[in-house]
Amino acid sequence: LLIPICFIAISPIAIFDYSFIFFPALRLLHGFKISEIYFQYDLFLSLLATLWMKLNIDINFFQKVGQVSFFLFFIGMFFFSKKLFLNKKLSVSLLVLLVIVKCFGLCTDPIYLFQVTPLRVDLWIFILILVYSKGVYHWSVGFVIGLLVLIHKNFGMIYLASYVELCGVLFLIEILEHSAANKNVYSLIKEVVKKHFFLNIKNILIIAGFILCVIYVFGGLTSDSALNYQKIGIGFLPIERNSFYWYFPIVSSVTAILLLKYRNQLSKQYFNTSFLVILLAIGNSMYFFGRSHENNIINISGILLLNLFLLFDLLIFKSANKLFVIQQEKTNGEQEYVMFEKKIGRFNPANVYASLPIICILLSSFYYSDALKSELKDKGHNLKEKKFIYPLINIPSSNDFAVIKKITNNSSRVYFLDYQNDFVYYYYG
Repeated sequence: LLIPICFIAISPIAIFDYSFIFFPALRLLHGFKISEIYFQYDLFLSLLATLWMKLNIDINFFQKVGQVSFFLFFIGMFFFSKKLFLNKKLSVSLLVLLVIVKCFGLCTDPIYLFQVTPLRVDLWIFILILVYSKGVYHWSVGFVIGLLVLIHKNFGMIYLASYVELCGVLFLIEILEHSAANKNVYSLIKEVVKKHFFLNIKNILIIAGFILCVIYVFGGLTSDSALNYQKIGIGFLPIERNSFYWYFPIVSSVTAILLLKYRNQLSKQYFNTSFLVILLAIGNSMYFFGRSHENNIINISGILLLNLFLLFDLLIFKSANKLFVIQQEKTNGEQEYVMFEKKIGRFNPANVYASLPIICILLSSFYYSDALKSELKDKGHNLKEKKFIYPLINIPSSNDFAVIKKITNNSSRVYFLDYQNDFVYYYYG
C-alpha cells in the first residue's frame, strides 16, 4: 500500500526549491571549495545531488530520492515504534496517521519541495534507533551526531543540543536520587560528575573532532550568509494565536511528567529514548518557529506524532496497572494496612486511552478528506497511465542555447536571472 502512495507523483516539483540543492552540487563539480559555497539546505543533500550528476543520471529522476526517503521513513518508524512502545498495537495507528498527515496533509505533493522530505527534516530517527539499541553513551551515537553536525549542520546542531540536554537530564536525575540517601552533597556531586564524565568522554571527543572538521571545511561554525539571513529575518512569521502548534507544549509536558512519575517501572531503554523524543520534538520545532505557517507543522509532524503516541502509550500503561488503595484498620490497638483493588465501575480509563489513536485517525481523515479523495484519484489515474513522475525541468530548445552562445560569444562567464530555467542553462553548459 505504501508503494503507490510514495512513488506516484501527482504534480510537477518546484524547480526553484530543488535548485537550492542543485546549484551547490554544480559548484562542487566545477571545483569550488566547500567554504566558498552557500548551502541553503546544508551539505548532505547537495552531496547526494553531486553524486547523481557525477554518475550522469537524468536530473529529472532526482525526485525519486525524496520518494524513497518517505517510503523508508514510514517503514523505519513502524518497526522502531513497534520495538519502543509498550503497547505494540500503537505502531500500526502511528503509521496510518503519519501517512495521512505527511502525504495528504500538505497543500502540495510531498516531494514538491525537497526541503521537507525526511532526508532533510527526519534524520533524527537514526539517533533514536542507536540510543534505543546501543544506549545513550555508546560511541556510535556520538559518531552519527557528529557526522550530522558536519554534513547536515543546521539540524545536526539541533540534534547535538537535544543529546546534550538528555545527558544533562540523566545527570540531574542521578544527583536527586542519591541526595535522598543523606550523603555529603559535595562528595555526592563529585562522584556523579566523575561517573558521567567517563560515560560521556568518548562522545565528547568524537563530536569535538567533527566540530573541528566543520570549522576547517566551512571556515567557521556559522556562515556569514546564515547570520545575515537571521538578522534580516526574511520570511520570519510569529506563531498565530489560534495555531494548532499550541497543543504540543502540553503534549510534551504531560509526556515528560508521566515518564518521570513511572520511571522506576519503565526500562532505562524506554525512559532514555522517550525523553530524547521529547527533546528532539522541541528542537525540531525550531524549523516551525522560523517561519510559522501551519503547513510547517506538517513538515515536522514525524517527531511530533511520535511524541503524541508516546503519551498515548504511557496513558495506556498507567491505566493498565491495577489501582490499589490503602485501607487503615485497627486490630487490637495496632494499625493494619490492607491492599485491595479499586473498583473502576463502568467507566474504564483504559478504554478511553486505547481509543485516542483511533479518534486521531478518524479526525485527520475527516479533516483531510477532500485531499485524500482528490489525491488518491490522481494517483489511480497516473498508475493507470504509468505516469510515475512529472518532468523536473522543461529543457529549453537547442535554438535557445545556440542563440545564447552566439550572443555571449560562447563565454562561460555569463550570469542568468531566470526564475525557472537559470539552473538548466548552467547545467547544460
